Amino acid sequence: MQFRTPHDLRASNPDVVTDANDLMIMQIDTNTNGSPSYVGYAPPGTTFDQGFWRIKKFVYDQNGLIIGTRWAGGDAKMNYVWNDRNSYTYG
Repeated sequence: MQFRTPHDLRASNPDVVTDANDLMIMQIDTNTNGSPSYVGYAPPGTTFDQGFWRIKKFVYDQNGLIIGTRWAGGDAKMNYVWNDRNSYTYG
């Protein structure tokens, strides 16, 4: 795994947002209403097809309000692939 600076990562992929201290990158996937469906965190330089992501799924009530979150695989380990987020079991 090759690590790049947060500046390089943002320049090569403007959809990737880094957090304030640049220790992790964050990726957000939204649903058809524009609300977040998934959020993922990974070390800077991680690509979407590498298994270094921690992925969280949002849970909504019948009114479209967030009522909770669930982690991929039921844990917060950083060993998931962002591109595979739809295929995981969340708990």
